Amino acid sequence: MSESPNNPETSEARPAVRPGLATLRYTTLRLLLLVAWMGIGYALGFRGVMLLIIAFGASGATGLYILRRHRDVMSEGLVAVFAKINKRIDDKSRAEDFD
Repeated sequence: MSESPNNPETSEARPAVRPGLATLRYTTLRLLLLVAWMGIGYALGFRGVMLLIIAFGASGATGLYILRRHRDVMSEGLVAVFAKINKRIDDKSRAEDFD
């Protein structure tokens, strides 16, 4: 058996997710994580600018690990969208070359 990514027996089956939906889900989760850290910071007594610095830093750090799968799905969708755009641009430029 080959280990190629195109082999359905070895590749991980992922449901197709629309890029817009994946981006919305990831962004919503990032905002919820920020709000949660703001609540934790507020409960710990941080206020003002210090609360924002702590919340953004902590949510960014925890988001790197907690939201990894969601970020990967979003990235795959965005890469596919831009690949389609690039293909259309290439196809149109080839069509212009033959005119």
